Amino acid sequence: MEAETVVPNSYRKFRKDTLLMETETVVQISDRKFREDPSLMETKTVVQNSPELPLDVLMDIFAQLEIPDFIRAGSVCSAWRSAYTILHSQIEQYKRRQTPCLLYTSESVADNVACLYSLAEKRVYNITLPDPPIRSRYLIGSSHGWLVTADDKSELHLLNPITGQQIALPPVITIEHVKPILDDAGAISKYELWDDLDVEIHDLDKLRDCLYFRAFVFPDSSTGSYIVVVTLFPYRRLLFARVGDCKWTLLPPGEDYQQCIHMDGLLYAFTRTGQIDAFDLTGPTFTRNVIADEMENHIRGMDGWMLWIYFIGIPSTWYDSGKPGWPTDGGEGIWPTGQPSCC
Repeated sequence: MEAETVVPNSYRKFRKDTLLMETETVVQISDRKFREDPSLMETKTVVQNSPELPLDVLMDIFAQLEIPDFIRAGSVCSAWRSAYTILHSQIEQYKRRQTPCLLYTSESVADNVACLYSLAEKRVYNITLPDPPIRSRYLIGSSHGWLVTADDKSELHLLNPITGQQIALPPVITIEHVKPILDDAGAISKYELWDDLDVEIHDLDKLRDCLYFRAFVFPDSSTGSYIVVVTLFPYRRLLFARVGDCKWTLLPPGEDYQQCIHMDGLLYAFTRTGQIDAFDLTGPTFTRNVIADEMENHIRGMDGWMLWIYFIGIPSTWYDSGKPGWPTDGGEGIWPTGQPSCC
């Protein structure tokens, strides 16, 4: 099952970001979250008195349902449960393009609880997530139903907000230009961040501000798991890791990457000026191949008019040009979640 997600250009704290995510891998949802529905009992009574449909027909029907309805259907009877279980384990058969959900945190719930608003049902589900608390994390990216988050020690995690499943990604100190500073007890107290010109010292929770630009999640057909690609400040170089790797791998020099897609073992990276580079991630070594050169910065129309294209940098946070000052969220943050896109 393919997923389409949208990630904004600003990746600050969860409670200050807004994203929309199509949770298309949410067929892994924890069963109990969506089952408490009075209408379910009426459905169960009807089904118990009806002839049983063949398993393959049930699966075809279930594959067209919204996720909450799909989960509820799996609790109706043993035959429906069997169809649900098989479809649950074969994600590629799930055909329904899901209505986007709004994911946010709120001061009205605990710090480890995320609120998921279903546009299809017009209701909110409160979902308790594993530590570290979701309100303390930064959102770096989202795709295929997964969030990439940076905790208060600048460590990255994959998190499925529907199932509650969490996967720790390789330690930040395995990024080659990040070095730990230890205290007298041997614990990491700060980080050194190296670049070509200088070295900076950062607190554990501050490194994420100046290291991570954007993250992407792609299915990895070779392992049946996922590949995570991260673009880094300040030059927006690329590094990646597969789920289960012990360290991050920095890809060959190239910079100013804004977007990435992964297909047939190749990672295609797009720069701000339109250049496309390809990296083969299947071999023991990685090389960069330029697929398309940078675009010209002007277009001439047939009527003689010229369109001039230029790029400007903007602060990576919210700003309403129609109002003075920077916005505050009053303790609550809302963000849409979905396939990364660039303006």
